Amino acid sequence: GRSLPLTQLAANHPARAYMVRRGYDINQLSRFYNIRGMIEAPDRWKWMQSHVLIPIEMRSKLVGWQVRYPDDIDFKAAGIPKYFGLPGMPKRMMLYNYDRAIMYRTVVVVEGVTGVWVVGSPSVALFGKTVSEQQRRELLRWDNIILMLDADDQSAQVKMQEEYERLSRLKPGCVAQVKLPAGTDPGKF
Repeated sequence: GRSLPLTQLAANHPARAYMVRRGYDINQLSRFYNIRGMIEAPDRWKWMQSHVLIPIEMRSKLVGWQVRYPDDIDFKAAGIPKYFGLPGMPKRMMLYNYDRAIMYRTVVVVEGVTGVWVVGSPSVALFGKTVSEQQRRELLRWDNIILMLDADDQSAQVKMQEEYERLSRLKPGCVAQVKLPAGTDPGKF
């Protein structure tokens, strides 16, 4: 497939138009995160045409990618995925934005890539609601850890509290949590 940085896409390209509508700085997304728009998808993934392409690097290596459907719709009703990642990509072993965040003493942990785009350089994304054992080991490299996970529902809040307690036992006095208003996530701010 082929893709271009958001800044090189036509203003009406679905990926660029969606990111602008959401209020993202496409110059920053292109420069710091290499966010792109699909202009030609491989035959087996033609449905990804015009999606937002999110390359995932860790330790200076491309380790995978995600695409994001370029609109906010009822995904369940439409029967299409909001995000789709490289099949077989070991998300449990990755932290999005690791290479930039490791330069800081404190890391902010969010669930998804859009949370990183809002929080900025000292943040990493888990690609989900739970912290794997490998991700936990990686997080312990930072001096301080701030958990800022989505507050979609009660079970998400319980999971964040459990992870806060687990990390606090491993790194006493160095872990904090930011409790967002119910039904929100960092990407909405």
